[in-house]
Amino acid sequence: RETPPEAAAQDRPGPATPSTGPAVEPLPGRPVAPPGPASEPGAEPRVPLHTRPSTVADDGPATGALPVGVPAAAVLASPLGLQRALRPLQAYRTGAASRRQVLDESATAELTARAGGLVLPVFRPVNRREALLQLVLDASGSMRVWQRLFDELREVFGGLGAFRDLHVRYLHPTDDGRAAVSRSPRRDGAPLHSTDRLVDATGRRVTLLVSDCAGPLWHSGAAHRTLHRLAGQGPVAVLQPLPQRLWPRTRLQVTFGDLRRGQGVSGAGLLKVVSE
Repeated sequence: RETPPEAAAQDRPGPATPSTGPAVEPLPGRPVAPPGPASEPGAEPRVPLHTRPSTVADDGPATGALPVGVPAAAVLASPLGLQRALRPLQAYRTGAASRRQVLDESATAELTARAGGLVLPVFRPVNRREALLQLVLDASGSMRVWQRLFDELREVFGGLGAFRDLHVRYLHPTDDGRAAVSRSPRRDGAPLHSTDRLVDATGRRVTLLVSDCAGPLWHSGAAHRTLHRLAGQGPVAVLQPLPQRLWPRTRLQVTFGDLRRGQGVSGAGLLKVVSE
């Protein structure tokens, strides 16, 4: 029997269409996702990434997701350049008496010879790397965005080789408006202690406070009193992460000028600010 022309055209196979995968029978009660575009040959499969919900506990049941670590951008543009600029701190010597001593072999041999064979050891003090750096971060709410900067500074000073040890502390406001220190950036993460723990009467501690000078401790004056007390025991510096044009708007008065050392042997340890 002859086939009509219209039926022959319908039965004739058309051009091949790209297949997006095997047919999947939908399960009852579940929507069917629309087919995606065909992937190119040899292309790697793509997996969607989602941020971890804050309501999921770390020790909770597995949800079928795989945590992936994503590297974040560094805050310091040139950590090695900053470390090179801080190398003069390697020559810093504290005014306190040295706690470490080493055997002076030449002086020991000379004194032993004069004593007729009686060994009399002679020790000499070691003044290098006697200073201790305490890195303090203002843990107010506005400083949470600078936690990565604080971590990078800790790595820079830790690899500098200018200090005997490095202590990390966090400055928190108490309920009565005073300042307290702890080992955790969260107020309830570690016990709070008095700022007396930052004070060292021997003068071996160098304090670096990282703060935007705009938190509650600066409004109440507790931060100013803490800095004034620490400055009477050793060198103290404030690292301001905000741009320089915003410094006059903070709670720490800013005076631009040059820091100079006194003249002569007696004034070598005196520092003064010469205003511009």
